[in-house]
Formats: sequence, C-alpha cells, structure tokens
Amino acid sequence: MPKVSVIMGAHNCAETIEESIKSILDQTFSDWECLICDDASDDNTFDILKSISAGSRKFIILRNEKNLGLASSLNRCIERSSGEFLARQDADDFSYPERFREQLAFLERNRDVAVVGACADLFSRGHVWGKIIAPDNPKLIDWVKGFGVIHASVMMRKSSVLAVGMYDGKAVRLEDYDLWVRMIASGNKIRTLPGILYAIRWDGAAYKRRKVKIRIAEIRVRLLSMMRLKAPPIFYLYSLKPLFIALIPSFLIRIFHFYKFRNSERKVL
Repeated sequence: MPKVSVIMGAHNCAETIEESIKSILDQTFSDWECLICDDASDDNTFDILKSISAGSRKFIILRNEKNLGLASSLNRCIERSSGEFLARQDADDFSYPERFREQLAFLERNRDVAVVGACADLFSRGHVWGKIIAPDNPKLIDWVKGFGVIHASVMMRKSSVLAVGMYDGKAVRLEDYDLWVRMIASGNKIRTLPGILYAIRWDGAAYKRRKVKIRIAEIRVRLLSMMRLKAPPIFYLYSLKPLFIALIPSFLIRIFHFYKFRNSERKVL
C-alpha cells in the first residue's frame, strides 16, 4: 500500500488539471497514489483525467453523476484511499517538488501532530505575485478569524480525519474550516511548515460573488465553530464576517488582497 494518498476534487478545470497533476508526478517522494474525483464537469476534464491515468496504477479516477461539491468529492476519495496519510491538492494549483517529502518527514517526527500545512506562493498568468504565510502554530484567534492553515497545502493523518467523520457536505465553502475546528475540538494538533511548498492560482476567478444563501450557510458554520472552540462571546462577532464581505465590491477586495499578499513578481518555478 502507498504511504500517501493524494486527494483532489475537480470541476471544470480542463485548462489547469494537467499542470496540477504534473507537479504530483514531479515529487521527490514517490510512494503515493492519487485519487481524483471529477465533480460532474461539463467540459473535458474527465476525458483528460482518463487519458492521464490510462495504464497507471498510481491514479484512481472517480466521477460524480451530479455536482455534489468539494466536501463530498473529497470524502469519496478518502473512502477509496489506501495510504496512512492524506495529501490535499486543488486541481488548479501545484506543489513544489519537495512538498510531500518534507511534510511526511515532519509528521513522522511529530507523532502528536495530525495535520501539517505549508506556506504558499500566489500566481496568475505564469507569474508569482504574492505569498501567504500561515502561522506555524495557530492560536485561538487565528481560528476565530478563519485562517489557521492553507487547506489545499495540507498533509493529514487519515486516522485522525476518519475519527471526526471526514468532511461535512453541509459546510458549504467552509468544509475545511469546519473540519479543522472539529479536529482541534477533539484534541488534534495542526501545524504549518515555514517554507513555501505550494502554489495557489489566484486570479480574477477567485473573486466570483457568492450567493446570499451560501453566505448565510457560512455564518451558521462559523457560529457552530465558535461554540466548539469555546471562544469568548466577543469573538462571535467574527461569525458575521461573510455578511460584511458580501457588502464589499469584488474589485475592492481584490485590491486589498493584492497589497496584503504581494511580493516581488517572478516567474512560476
């Protein structure tokens, strides 16, 4: 059985999926399998996946007959996985070559840690324009604000994920946050390595407006999370963050993120 199972949900990502998979193939650590669930794409994503995986035992391709969302797609991958560890990756991002090796080594040295993430470059049109540095040991305030680890960059102990019931399909757009909070409430530790081992495609598509009902669902998940974290009452105000964001024009959020995360522009490695 492979040591690491890479899990990925894919929906209409024909333009990016090959680059993402190539970064997995280029890892310096090779004892992995890759499970990808096509979430009812209506472009040729599924055909590309079948072509890439043809004749390879390292890939398992699943397909949802209807769009179920990321949480359900990832749960299908987890249920079919064989590895002791789960490595997340998004279909439009990529991992730098040493990512799996470094994260696995950290988890094997630190048996009390259930999840380890990485810091990430932000890129668009082939150029890195910024980076996100996640806290190496996130505190309560980090989780209250909603940013403790970069979801797509993590490697997790499969046993720990199974113990809390995997992803919750009802936690729309916050399936990762909901999972982290449940894991922390169960006594699991989450950490982030200091190095940049991941790259996130962050362009105009990242600023699509979310529907009001999704924003309301986010507030529900955040309120429940505050209770699970036993946060002081004043912190519950952070649960209203999705509502305030919904009132801000997308172009202003984009400008804010550019100045918050930018660094010297360079070509993607």
